[in-house]
Amino acid sequence: MTLRRFWFEFEFAVGAPAPLGTRLGCGVTAQDVDDARHLVFERVFKKPWGGGG
Repeated sequence: MTLRRFWFEFEFAVGAPAPLGTRLGCGVTAQDVDDARHLVFERVFKKPWGGGG
């Protein structure tokens, strides 16, 4: 199994809540881009961070 590095950048409205550390972007190591997106969604955006997610 080969893992690759992916970097995602997000656009949050000024003053809008965002998970800690994601205003600059988020890096993840995964098998492919779909796996990386899934990991970011599950591990970063489904946590209770105050953004209603």
